[in-house]
Amino acid sequence: MAGMIACGLPILITMGTIAALGFPFDFATVIIASVTMGLSIDDTIHILHRYKHHLVDEHEDQIQSLRQALFVPGRPIVQSTFLFCFGAGVFLSSDLVMLQRFASFTMLGLVLALLGAVLLLPSLLSVPFFTKSALAEAEATL
Repeated sequence: MAGMIACGLPILITMGTIAALGFPFDFATVIIASVTMGLSIDDTIHILHRYKHHLVDEHEDQIQSLRQALFVPGRPIVQSTFLFCFGAGVFLSSDLVMLQRFASFTMLGLVLALLGAVLLLPSLLSVPFFTKSALAEAEATL
């Protein structure tokens, strides 16, 4: 549930910003949502996997598990986001306005996805609902 919130919010904010500014929804806009969703899901999976590994498999407390979940995959997550932003930023120098908009909103979505993964997700995981006993209960019902 925390992962869904952390993944969905950057997409909603990016698409909401595009709509609020009155830009039309075209094929470039749809691609922005796909790129944002892809990187957001990837970042979230890495953090959630590391969190569960340290919490359940390594039997660490919740705070230590969150710390490990952020610092182990954190550097590659930040680096990949900046590399994607740089790649999209190349289109800012284009003469086509649609490509400029694509680049700017893709970069916005990617930065929001990064913030969702490294700020929002750990904050949501620190809620007592996501403790080791809650995870064990959820797995027992499956």
